[in-house]
Amino acid sequence: MSIDPIADYLGRQRQAILVGDRALREERDNDLKEAIHDTRVAVRRFRSTLRTFAPHFESEQAQHLDGELRWYACLLGAVRDRQVITTRLSALLNDLDEPLIVGPVAPRIGIELSAELASHEARLRAHMTTARYRHMLAEIDSVRRTQSRIAICKLTARATHTAASRLKKAAKSGDPVVLHRARKAVKRARYAAELGAPAIGRKRADKQVRRHEALQDLLGEHNDAVASAEFLLRIGKQASSLPGESGFTFGVLHERERRAARRVRRKVRRRYTG
Repeated sequence: MSIDPIADYLGRQRQAILVGDRALREERDNDLKEAIHDTRVAVRRFRSTLRTFAPHFESEQAQHLDGELRWYACLLGAVRDRQVITTRLSALLNDLDEPLIVGPVAPRIGIELSAELASHEARLRAHMTTARYRHMLAEIDSVRRTQSRIAICKLTARATHTAASRLKKAAKSGDPVVLHRARKAVKRARYAAELGAPAIGRKRADKQVRRHEALQDLLGEHNDAVASAEFLLRIGKQASSLPGESGFTFGVLHERERRAARRVRRKVRRRYTG
C-alpha cells in the first residue's frame, strides 16, 4: 500500500507538536529553548502544508485550523524571539572593545530581556490551559481531506516558483517587510519539497531543500538583525534617561545590527538582480 505523503508529513508534525506540548508543560528550563524551537517549526510546517496543498483539504476547516495554529505560533514566537535576541546580543557584547562599553549595558539588557521572556513564557503557558488550545490540539487530529486532481508535484513546483518570484521582488525593493514575505515563501517552498519528495524524487527534493534552507538562513539573519536593532533602539532610549546609564553603547550595537541587515540585503540583491 502506497503512503499518502500529505498524511505522513502532517502526522510527523502533529507528533512534534504533542512532544512539545509535554515538554513545555514540564517547565524544565534546560529543555525550554529546544522545545519552543521544535514546536514552532512543527506548527509552521503544519500551516505551510494546509496552505501549499490547500486543494487537498476541506477549505473551511483548513482555514480555521490555520488561524488557530497562527495564534499558537505567535505565542511561541514571542518567547523564541527573546531567546534569539539574548544569544545574539551576548555575542555582540563579547566582541565589543572595552572602551565602547559605557554604563551597565549587559545588566540592562539582561534585566529587560529576562522580564520580557518571563512575561511571554507565562502568557504562553496560561493560554495552554485554555479550551481554545485544547480544541486546537483536537483539530490537528481530525483534518478533513478532499479528493483533488491537482498533483502534489505541481503544487510543490508552484511553491518554488512563488518563492523565486518573491525573492526577485525583495531584491529589487530592499524593503524589510518584502524580504520577510520572501523568507516565508522560501520556508513554504522548503517544506513543500520535504513533503513532496516521494512525488518529485528524493534526490531532487533534497537538493531543493538544501537550497531553500540556505536562503532561509540568510533571510533569517536579516530578520534577527532587524528585531535586535529594534530592541536596542527601544532600551537605548530608556537607558539614556536613567541615572548612571548611557544610550551610547546601545547606539553602537544598534548600528552594527543595521549594518548586518544591510549586508544581507546586498547579498540578496547581487544574487537576484544580477
